[in-house]
Amino acid sequence: MNQKATQITNINFERFEAAFVSTDDIGIVVRCEYEIERAAYRALSAMVPKYDKFKHRYLSDHLKTFRAFNFSGPIFQVADYVRKVRNEFAHDGIEQITEQHVKELCSQAGSGFGGRPILDWTLGLGMWGAKRETKWSEFNSRQQFVLISATDAAAIDTLPQRIPQTLRLDHLSEL
Repeated sequence: MNQKATQITNINFERFEAAFVSTDDIGIVVRCEYEIERAAYRALSAMVPKYDKFKHRYLSDHLKTFRAFNFSGPIFQVADYVRKVRNEFAHDGIEQITEQHVKELCSQAGSGFGGRPILDWTLGLGMWGAKRETKWSEFNSRQQFVLISATDAAAIDTLPQRIPQTLRLDHLSEL
């Protein structure tokens, strides 16, 4: 029997659920970016000894660290784009998540999450208030932004469980 290993994530599903049902686009973007940032910090802390000594505070710092260790791919592209949208909201006066934002997120995700377009995924019955199994494409732009961000945060958060030990530095005692 061929079973896939289960990865455990520590993302804050309650925060994502609050964002999913919210109509406050600014709050949604801030919550999503924050949770991706926390996931990146947890992953790097698990993989790099004494990562906290770097005193990296921002998602951009964490993403630069991943890239310094030659990590790349859709999960980092999505994280970069969520960070970019957060900065647009903070510095450019943007106040709405648009279909274009979601289109760009989908473009960044590509088929890197499970090999099929991310908006073809479904949200199960009862999850976050879903009354039936629902394709992600049926949700509004805000909700799609949250779903993709939550998936990205979980992918980053579980990286230490999914990469070979030889690519991790946690076996070293000192940097």
